[in-house]
Amino acid sequence: MKKLLLTKFKEFKLLLSIAFMSLCSIGLSAQQISGTIKDEKGEPLSGAAVLVKGTSNGTITDNNGAFKLTNVAKSSILVVTFVGYTT
Repeated sequence: MKKLLLTKFKEFKLLLSIAFMSLCSIGLSAQQISGTIKDEKGEPLSGAAVLVKGTSNGTITDNNGAFKLTNVAKSSILVVTFVGYTT
């Protein structure tokens, strides 16, 4: 009985260690990005779409052109779209 409990405890410690390492690696690879989208005159663009390329992670700028995205990988590319503008 004592051996069984010891074995189960070792398995639990191993699983806990793997889960912790996974969470750490996720935390290191993703970050929060924020910024302001402005037009060619420097005026903020309210309602512009900001999307992480190749994902469904995106947001819309507020009245001041500001946006904030979470869980963005450091190597990501942001795509900004706004009605009436071409890229």
